[in-house]
Amino acid sequence: MRASTWPIPARPIAANAHSGGRVETGSLVLAALAEEVTVHADAEAYSASQDGDEPKFAEDFFIPSGVFSPTEPSPDWTPSAHALFAGEVVEADTPVNTVSGKAFHRVRVRTIAAIELDVAIAATDLEQPPVRGNIVSGTFFLTGSLGLRPPDPARRRWFRR
Repeated sequence: MRASTWPIPARPIAANAHSGGRVETGSLVLAALAEEVTVHADAEAYSASQDGDEPKFAEDFFIPSGVFSPTEPSPDWTPSAHALFAGEVVEADTPVNTVSGKAFHRVRVRTIAAIELDVAIAATDLEQPPVRGNIVSGTFFLTGSLGLRPPDPARRRWFRR
C-alpha cells in the first residue's frame, strides 16, 4: 500500500516557525491504528446500523476527536491523536507482522473529501477480513510524519521583511 500523502502549504508551520525555521514545501503521511472498529458490507448496511435517537453520521466522515475535551478542560488536559471516522475500503490485505509473526488487516479507507488513510486492524478484532467496498467506522489512533523540506536557497528573495 502506498502512503497517504498531502501537500503542505508554502507557509510557515506554527511549530517550525516558533523555532525560527521556515517551510516552503512538504507532505503529510498519515496512518491510523484501529481501537474500536466495525465493518459494514456497504453504505446501506452502515446507514441501517444507525438507529435510535443518537446522531447519524455519513458513510464518509472524519472528526479529530482527540482535540476536543469531553468535559470542561482541566489544566492538565492535553489533546490526543485520536479520531472518529468512517469511509469506504478501497484496498485491503492481511499481511503478517515480521516481528510478532501475527497477521493483521491493512486497509486503505477513503473518508470525507477523498482523504485516504492506511488503517491497521488487529485480525482478532474482526470475524471476517475487510474487502473493497466495505464501510469501516470506529475510533482510531492517528500516527504519521511530516516530510518537510527547507526553502530552496536558489529561490531566495531579494527583499526580506
